Amino acid sequence: MQGSMPSYPDNRKVVIRYARKHLLPHAWNFFFILLKNVVGALLYMVPPFLSKYVLETVLPERHWPLLIVIAICMVAAPITGSMMIVWENIAGRFMLRLGGTGRAELYNGLQHRPMEWLLRSRVGDLLTRLLDDTQFITSMANGHLGFTLFHIVTIVAGAFILLALQPPLGAIVLLFWAVQAVLLSRLGRQVKRKAADAARRHSDVAETVRELISGAAFIKAAGREADALKDIRACLHEEWNHTRSGMTAENRVHVLHAALNAFALVTMYVAGGWFVLRGAITVGTLVAFIAVYNWLRPFGASMIERSIESMKLPQAVDRLAGIAFPSPPAKNGLVPPGPLTLETDEVTFHYEERSVIDRISFNVRPGMTLAIVGYRGAGKSTLADLLLGLKPPASGHVRINGIALDEIDPAWLRSSVVCITQDVMLRSGTILDNIAYGFEAATPDAIMEAAAMADLDEWIARLPDGLHTQVGEQALQLSGGERQRISIARALLRKPAILVMDEATSALDHRTESRIMKRIRDHSNGMSIVFITHCLRLAQLSDDIIVLDDGRLKERGTHAELSARPGIYQSLWREYEQRNQASLPLS
Repeated sequence: MQGSMPSYPDNRKVVIRYARKHLLPHAWNFFFILLKNVVGALLYMVPPFLSKYVLETVLPERHWPLLIVIAICMVAAPITGSMMIVWENIAGRFMLRLGGTGRAELYNGLQHRPMEWLLRSRVGDLLTRLLDDTQFITSMANGHLGFTLFHIVTIVAGAFILLALQPPLGAIVLLFWAVQAVLLSRLGRQVKRKAADAARRHSDVAETVRELISGAAFIKAAGREADALKDIRACLHEEWNHTRSGMTAENRVHVLHAALNAFALVTMYVAGGWFVLRGAITVGTLVAFIAVYNWLRPFGASMIERSIESMKLPQAVDRLAGIAFPSPPAKNGLVPPGPLTLETDEVTFHYEERSVIDRISFNVRPGMTLAIVGYRGAGKSTLADLLLGLKPPASGHVRINGIALDEIDPAWLRSSVVCITQDVMLRSGTILDNIAYGFEAATPDAIMEAAAMADLDEWIARLPDGLHTQVGEQALQLSGGERQRISIARALLRKPAILVMDEATSALDHRTESRIMKRIRDHSNGMSIVFITHCLRLAQLSDDIIVLDDGRLKERGTHAELSARPGIYQSLWREYEQRNQASLPLS
């Protein structure tokens, strides 16, 4: 499961196009947020000037009514600015909706990726990008965008005020800020790099935890708990090392910022006192200057914090761009009229440089049962993926009633051609949830009929809650046979025209398998069945058998024909008989 995420360098353009498409319609919201932060920042600059006016004019003249008015204004200005934050939150609600929509569209693009891409990707890494990175970007865009603008306007306006109140002293303070900005920008590059390393290690931890939890039964059975604990500790230790390194880099920034601020404050008091003693400025001016500076100082500290956070944003965007793919446009393809004939015409498929399927042609007529057999690695499951349209052939065509799969309506194809695989994927919930998944409109009678065909009826009747029995996380508390029978019932409920069974009964005993196959044949109603199997007992049931070897179709015929003539099938049949001498043939 280890490996790097497949790279798609043009995906950043997808992110930019998405942002432009969804943000431009909200231009007025952005304008209001901009206006609010400009006005709000200026309102907070009012009290220092009023303090200067009180000290220099109101108090010497003992103008008490004016003092009361000014006091009210000094309170009203920041309160008004704070109330505008509520308005900004209302105007910025669309960002939260956009974040949720973006996550959904991101997932939708992922689920339409080719199977090879998904199989090469690490699930834990995908989850981290889908959840953590999208949450970080959403919070940055929603909360940080407006506040960062507020900080910028406050600092810029405050800088002009400092220069207006006392140019030499203001220049000294701004010089310290400039030096601070240069030093922190250099340290910020280290923060950005270490944040990227920490994000990668966090993905590794998520993937390791997912593997350990999903493989809990195997770990217990093999007695590998100590090794599993060792693995997760090593992974967490690696993550902590990178996280600690990133925190150290951030702490350096904070320490430097605090030291420069303290030095600037001391310089301001010393220089300001010197200017007052020389008569260059009044006490009121110095008080206003200090008030403005003290108001700006936390904004400077907060701006540094936000700058550090924003340095992590490009890395999060890059990680998100690595899995951002446009969803394919919905298309209304063709719907072949029934009954259906499935055919392959000189189909080939390559995995990297290796040929997996080589010029295979056959057809499955309506109501026909076809078995695809061969040794392991012959290409049987790959051929099943081609029949289902999960993988595009390198050359040749897979057709239904003469129509290529890529021209057929996808929704119709998924409902008419259904596959049951050996690796069953069930959901947390009840037995009913899993049987009816994807076909929730099914009636109770139809669900019980499908359950009976899958030989689940007696087992369900013995359960206290019947169909409503909880099956646990991914139904892992069920046996392999129970999981496979639920999967069979789920497929039969859809009443497909073509049913592909890829080792779908490998966990069942012979008697259960025989009962299920008999019920499926008795109730097939013209359904075509394709068995992909190592169990030649199922091949006996088939109208036709094709034998694959190294991706090529080597033999074709009925069971009687192939078992009677020398070849791969005859060898497979003899091996099967030797392993199952005590078993009886299916009736």
